Amino acid sequence: MEQDYDTWEKYWIQKPEQVIVASNRNHSFTHVGWESLDKGVKAEFSSDAVPDIEINKTNFDIHMNGKYAFVMFDVIQKQTTGNRTQIDSLKTYAVMIKQDNIWKYISMHLVAEKNYDPTLINVIHSLNWASWVLGNELQDNDAALKILNISEELDPDYEKTHQISAVLYENIKNNESALMHWEKVLNSDPNNEMAKERIEALRE
Repeated sequence: MEQDYDTWEKYWIQKPEQVIVASNRNHSFTHVGWESLDKGVKAEFSSDAVPDIEINKTNFDIHMNGKYAFVMFDVIQKQTTGNRTQIDSLKTYAVMIKQDNIWKYISMHLVAEKNYDPTLINVIHSLNWASWVLGNELQDNDAALKILNISEELDPDYEKTHQISAVLYENIKNNESALMHWEKVLNSDPNNEMAKERIEALRE
């Protein structure tokens, strides 16, 4: 089990920005920050009741921007416990960064295919959170905006997507695009004071 853990660990960036969200037919869990994720996975690897799991990944859709990548793929998970075998198909969304010539996960979201909905709000939350980390914390606005475009395709009217997009466009001095997104925020929430202030400032 230690060897399996060591292999798993080296493919995560091990930063406070880390997040993983998963949901299948049996349970759901969320870990925010490396400390929480590391503790949870160590518990799984050290458990005496660890099931026999066979995992296959298929249908990769990869969007790359320099040292960052957004990846969508299917995970087919076959789990055997005693005489019982269960097969789950999980839709997976991941944001990755290349460090020391190794692609490592920043965030990952997995959801059971039977519950899959392309407008699933927690998928959008995960994408938007990753975009904010990429743009605001890691200063890669191009990669962040590329992921936000995918969020907007999933739900063109979601206010938070437009708010993050507006902030990031302002960061790169693209005021025209920033104004467009702030206006969409205000259309969704006419009482949004930040949107009102930024629209007024950008129109000056």
